[in-house]
Amino acid sequence: MALGRSRAALAAGGLLAALGTPALPAAASTGTSAGGNTVAVTSVDDSAISGTVGRFSYAGPWSTSTAAADYQGSDHYTSTAGASVTLTFTGTQVQLYAATASWHGRALASIDGGPRQQVDFYAASRQEQTVVYRSQLLGAGVHTLVLTAAGAHDAASSGNVIAVDRADVTTSTPVVAPTASNIDDGTTDAVTYGGAWSTSTSTTDFGGADHYASSAGATMTLHFSGTGVRLYSALAPWHGQATVTIDGLPSGTVNEYAATRHSQALVYGSGPLAAGVHTLVETLTGTSSTAVGRTPSSGTVIAFDRADVDPDPAATPVPPATPAAPTGFLARCGNGLCLDGKPYRFAGFNAYSMATQWATNIGCGAQVDDLDGYFSALRPASLTRVAAEQQQAIDPTSHQLSFTALDRLVAAAQRHGQKLSLTLGNEWAGCDDGTQKDLAWYAGGYRQVRNSTGFYPLSYWDYVRAVVTRYKDSPAIGMWELVNEPKDGTCSTGFAGDNCTGTYTCPATAAATLRGFFNTVGGAVKALDPNHLLASGVVGDQWQCGTIGQDYATAQAAPSLDLVTYHDYGADSTAIPGDPVNGLAARIAQAAALGKPLFVEEAGIQAASGSTGCATPQQRATLFRAKMDALFASGGVGYLIWNWMPAPAAGCDHTVSTGDPLLDLVRTYPL
Repeated sequence: MALGRSRAALAAGGLLAALGTPALPAAASTGTSAGGNTVAVTSVDDSAISGTVGRFSYAGPWSTSTAAADYQGSDHYTSTAGASVTLTFTGTQVQLYAATASWHGRALASIDGGPRQQVDFYAASRQEQTVVYRSQLLGAGVHTLVLTAAGAHDAASSGNVIAVDRADVTTSTPVVAPTASNIDDGTTDAVTYGGAWSTSTSTTDFGGADHYASSAGATMTLHFSGTGVRLYSALAPWHGQATVTIDGLPSGTVNEYAATRHSQALVYGSGPLAAGVHTLVETLTGTSSTAVGRTPSSGTVIAFDRADVDPDPAATPVPPATPAAPTGFLARCGNGLCLDGKPYRFAGFNAYSMATQWATNIGCGAQVDDLDGYFSALRPASLTRVAAEQQQAIDPTSHQLSFTALDRLVAAAQRHGQKLSLTLGNEWAGCDDGTQKDLAWYAGGYRQVRNSTGFYPLSYWDYVRAVVTRYKDSPAIGMWELVNEPKDGTCSTGFAGDNCTGTYTCPATAAATLRGFFNTVGGAVKALDPNHLLASGVVGDQWQCGTIGQDYATAQAAPSLDLVTYHDYGADSTAIPGDPVNGLAARIAQAAALGKPLFVEEAGIQAASGSTGCATPQQRATLFRAKMDALFASGGVGYLIWNWMPAPAAGCDHTVSTGDPLLDLVRTYPL
């Protein structure tokens, strides 16, 4: 694309004149991988409208320009939203090249009608023949890539232009790592490095050595066949950060900072993936890690030591005697849940303060003394959601980790055959480190200690791994939840903590960042504990950055998440609340499309006996029955009412306590 392209030409957006020109010949080349395997790559010019390897077809207003720096001297461009180009090609992978510039915008790319991925053509200074898109590895055969102009751009860009210069089509399949449990950093048939990488040797490294780099843009690419992958590397005070994609989609971040150096640390987990061939790309950001309350990282190094791959079921036969889930553990069964091979649905309560025990933890909310009385009043194998953030596991005197109260809770639930949903973090400041979470936290700040009060000695990352490791074998755990009501916005200037409510701005990267958080932290949880389910904790309304509209599905498509969630407040008499885009009906449809069960994780209606300002307890029970009827009829798998407490509240309140008719409703509701 030529620099002399006029604004008038962009405005006119005339139909492509070059459609009638003969296709220029495709240029073929071969390359040799690090393992000595020959890979054939054919370049397809943007003007090629016929051919066996690849051909382009354009829809909408596109134009052409000529420049010596373009591939074969010309390219195509458009700035009109909805204009598209389709590349039909025969091969196993495709890379798209184009010019990037300060007036360029965004597009959406889709392979074979699959999910659309954002492609950004912006650059601060103009660059020709830049890779703007790379597909995942594909099965040999004919495929289609559709690129659609979004009519949008980054805040720094001055325009919406997208361009097409050429496509490189791989026409043979690269050798993929075997379905092995460990892939060493030096496995050349599986791992390739881009940029300046070096090696070091140490007896503490896997296989006695690892690779490392420190320059922004350096990449490590791993081809593997399996259903999940975990990366291990050294951590050190001079290490920095990287991003990860799997099959071309954002899949989390890596932060390798630690106050002291140690080897073979788990730094990333993908969570479950579809069986088959995948490509993971780790890209250095060239940034260091800043830890709250500690000395910042002194460098930007990223290391790679090994990958652990979960093999394809077809490649590794499972012994017939192995059950889908251990006896007594909940499991996903398609869009539903199962317990011991039978369909499972649940009705229960939130009881966020149930782990509070003032003598042994800092606590959050009212202390519950009679755990046996509560659990014995429920139907067998009911589910109760409880706050299990770090505040519930810190000794009030020593300020050190103490699981006494959580041990007591889990043991009581197990005695009565009950299930717990344990929430491991809180978006809000209350009950969890005193600060509200934001975009930076979800992008990697969760690995940093937030201990301004002295009550939170561990980072969220370390705390989650400690809790999950402790209770991973307990049938009393029904599911884990990573964060209550996660949202990853940016707090407006002058606001902080819970005062950010209503003052957040939602960046364009919110959904991808939240998805990356679910991938990384959820993947680590699944690696430690494959037996228990994992829920997202999202609200599902129109206010939570990262899950608004279609972002709800984008973020919760993370393979590590087993269930998606919805919170229902302020619509007491509406069985299926919310608007057509962010309401419960829309979320039920999105969950079905994802193939994941949905449950109402919180639902609150205020009530008080003899009050004229809210419902009576019996009226509230009637309203909740209507909501539960509608949810289960729509395919939902569970309903949790907010909030059980050991003593009733004064006046209109969400509290449910002894003698409330909701206890009978939950115990006897037909599931």
